[in-house]
Amino acid sequence: MDTYRPRRIADDALDAPFDAPDEEIEDKPHWRGRVAKGVLAATCLIAGFSVVTASTLTSASQPAQAVDEVTMLAKSVDVPEPTPEKLLVGGVLDSSQLDSSSLLSLTRAYVKAEAKVYKSAKESGEPLATLAIGKKVTLTGETKGSFSYVIAEDAEGWVSTKALTTETADLAKGIIETPCERNTGNLEAGLTAKSIRVFRSVCTLFPDVLNYGGRRADSLPYHPSGRALDVMLASNGSHVNASEEELGWRIADYVTQNWQKFDIDHIIFMQKIWTPSNPNWRLMSDRGSDNANHKNHVHIAVKS
Repeated sequence: MDTYRPRRIADDALDAPFDAPDEEIEDKPHWRGRVAKGVLAATCLIAGFSVVTASTLTSASQPAQAVDEVTMLAKSVDVPEPTPEKLLVGGVLDSSQLDSSSLLSLTRAYVKAEAKVYKSAKESGEPLATLAIGKKVTLTGETKGSFSYVIAEDAEGWVSTKALTTETADLAKGIIETPCERNTGNLEAGLTAKSIRVFRSVCTLFPDVLNYGGRRADSLPYHPSGRALDVMLASNGSHVNASEEELGWRIADYVTQNWQKFDIDHIIFMQKIWTPSNPNWRLMSDRGSDNANHKNHVHIAVKS
């Protein structure tokens, strides 16, 4: 089944000669993300109010004037942070030319779990980008199966709908209380309630992580008591590569930003330690191996 994709006449008019016949314009591709950003800049021109545009014009007598005004507004307006959750996008150029039955609605949303952006609506090929938790995006209303087409500041494409939320950015970065859907064995059985909250959140929000460590014997009390979680990153088992290290720092950053909610005692990664009492990453002494120096996993410990 063909997926419905809303249309904007400004996209076609920008690409077509101004004297092109209507049928020639209608046959051209109708969604261009780069134009979406330009038209989006025109939305807040009228004193911060949301304004509407039509996806079709009932008259093509002045297309050049319409496009010139959109282009001028997009270049001259600094867009303020929109306050409504939903935004009807576009510039009202001439109400006599608008078909009020054809309105295009874009919705602001946030990334609630790290999301990869793909060129097509499936998880195949090299991702165009990875959107971090809390990243603001614009939903275009286009969907295919379990994917939604989004526009972000530095990327656009298809993203898993499950990774998005229309809640606020703070809630998008919040704590996940429900069990992780991925099979992680019986890890929670040996963890404290606080450690389980950390595990469920990291497991859900960072799906690229496949392995975890929990309760185990150790000379320090954190793992034996179920108060520590090891987020395993190294695919070769010993040392993270560049992309795995980047993922580890994103996880560490997420946990430090939410340290109060998690009641964090300390975090260790790449031979560096972070504590709430001294919230800076400090180099630790060499313990002799990549595992002991936490160069293959992020170690997260909570208070008792």
